[in-house]
Amino acid sequence: MKRLILISLLTTAVLFASAQTQSGVVKTRGRMVNGKLVPGTLLQGATVEVEGRQPVLAADGRFSFPVTGSGFRLKSVSKQGYTLVDAEVCRFYKYSATPLQIVMEMPGQRQSDQLAKERALRRQLEQRLQQREDEIEAMNVSLEEKNRLLLQVSQDREDNEKIIKDIAKYYATLDYDQLDEFQRQVNQCLETGDVARADSLLKSRGDLGERISQMRKEQATEDAEEAAIKQRQQQLDQGREGTRKKLELIAADCYNYYQRYLLSHQNDSAAYYLELRSSLDSNNLEWMNDAAYFIEFYLADYNKALKYYKRVLDISLETFGERHPSVATAYTGMGREYLQMGNTKSAADCFGKALEIRRQWYGNEHPLVANSLRNLGGYYLQVEDYENALDRFKQALAIYRKAQGENTPEVAHCYNSIGVCYMNIDTSFQRSMDNFGKALAIDTALYGINHPDVSMVYMNIANLYANVLGDNKKASGYYVRCLEIEKKLFGERHPRIARIYNNMASNALLACEYVKAIDYSFKAIDIIKQFFGEDNIELVYPYDYIGFADIHELEYDQALQYFKKSEEITRKVYGEDALQMYDRYYCLAGAYENKDEFETALIYSLKALSVQEKHLDKNDESLADSHLDLARLYDHINDYDKALEHYTRALEIYKKNKKQESLDLMDAIKAEIEDLKQKQSEKKQK
Repeated sequence: MKRLILISLLTTAVLFASAQTQSGVVKTRGRMVNGKLVPGTLLQGATVEVEGRQPVLAADGRFSFPVTGSGFRLKSVSKQGYTLVDAEVCRFYKYSATPLQIVMEMPGQRQSDQLAKERALRRQLEQRLQQREDEIEAMNVSLEEKNRLLLQVSQDREDNEKIIKDIAKYYATLDYDQLDEFQRQVNQCLETGDVARADSLLKSRGDLGERISQMRKEQATEDAEEAAIKQRQQQLDQGREGTRKKLELIAADCYNYYQRYLLSHQNDSAAYYLELRSSLDSNNLEWMNDAAYFIEFYLADYNKALKYYKRVLDISLETFGERHPSVATAYTGMGREYLQMGNTKSAADCFGKALEIRRQWYGNEHPLVANSLRNLGGYYLQVEDYENALDRFKQALAIYRKAQGENTPEVAHCYNSIGVCYMNIDTSFQRSMDNFGKALAIDTALYGINHPDVSMVYMNIANLYANVLGDNKKASGYYVRCLEIEKKLFGERHPRIARIYNNMASNALLACEYVKAIDYSFKAIDIIKQFFGEDNIELVYPYDYIGFADIHELEYDQALQYFKKSEEITRKVYGEDALQMYDRYYCLAGAYENKDEFETALIYSLKALSVQEKHLDKNDESLADSHLDLARLYDHINDYDKALEHYTRALEIYKKNKKQESLDLMDAIKAEIEDLKQKQSEKKQK
């Protein structure tokens, strides 16, 4: 009986639990105009859709709905003629007595605001630089010193462009209504580039470390009070509310310090304040994502970024479950880090999970679905599966163009990647260049010249001239332009710089400039080892380039040394029988052949063929090339039966492919076969 009563009471408690009411507003963005706040206005007639409920009409810009559980999921907000400033506002929320703020704007407003802020910030920074130039001109120093100082000002002027874009983009979406007066003043200073005034305001609140220390002491005291004295619950709650506000203020100041150091190109200090902010609340997904992205992009510390993204994944899984956009975001970040570190299998797994979640959540035509398709395309590029890469990039391009139009960074990135695919699939110069040209036109219109996306296109155009047209001089010019841009943005030592040196080494090899190829390769190796250690897959390329250069310089033993390093790393990363091992075995076979060590060369050539046969169609033309290499080696050691066997197999494959160049080669193979038969006959007669 007691058990039945207990169940009845619990059921009653659930049925009659009182619902809390979540309120909110739909409004335009609050702005600062001439140093004064111009509040946003309420938008009448917006429709707010919450999962599990009928849509709510915000007739006068305000809305409310009951929340029976711990929280709710906002699915969409729509109003004719307006779009959301932040699409991520549609997510899961815990109930809060504070009204939910949903900010919308007319299409094109953000770009207009961003361009206006760019102009204002550019003017402010230019005034400061001009003032500095005037001060230098007035200095009583040597002409050499004066020129050095003026050159630094010129460098600062070029570097400012990237920062201006990033800062303006942030402030074009900032809702000043949600800031207090102090934060409005600080952000207004940063928005206009007045770093000195921002510093003064931030420092007026005291030392940030002392404030954090004091806040944490208060938290500890309050925790002790909560455990010991339940009667003071109301007082304790009030104290916690005050501490929460302090945390928010400190976090805002951490972000202000981050932007302050970003404006000065002090990336290490900027990262420190983002990490400091994330340490204030280890469950804040936005703060951790911000820190992870900055560390990934500006510091290239992929291991540290990966740790942040894993923490984001753990929190998201615990809070939202397995099928939530926040989980997809974490998988996407992890996939990027794995791909950068050469762990392609884990990268593909993460990108695939993110795509599946986003398709279930958003449908098939959402830009975030396109983002996941693009990431998978990047994975296929890295593993040299260009057909699959092309398919993913084309799918992503169609979604982006339909959802966002033509002139967006995402569309430019797709064109650039499609060009890379064509360059590798059919070595089509024109199709590749058409896509690179579209990407370059969009990127330069959006960013100007000094931007990583522009540099990336230059890199691919250089590769096109080097590898398809064989115009190594023109390729070299593009590589140099690419290197100049990247050094301005990332400094002398960054993985992106190493990849440029790798491409320059490859181009130098094609141009028969072997000393240059070795020099560029060693520069790349030095950077890669600093960031990733001794066994990273990125080292394979410069090791191979040094090996090829040494062979041309007749340094065969030295070439073998580097080819063996390359083979060892590839085997550790991919395994003994991976298709990537083909190139390693091929290089080793060639080196031993140059040393006239044909028996050893045969061992590696047979390994190369074995790998191909496990992964490729039996009539793939690259297998015919391997059979030709083996036939030639067997001929060298007078094993005419084996040589004849491989020449015959190569001939069979070329016949089935029926390409013109194959048909031309077949006549030469037939002549070799006749020559071998003659040698066989002579050998038998002896």
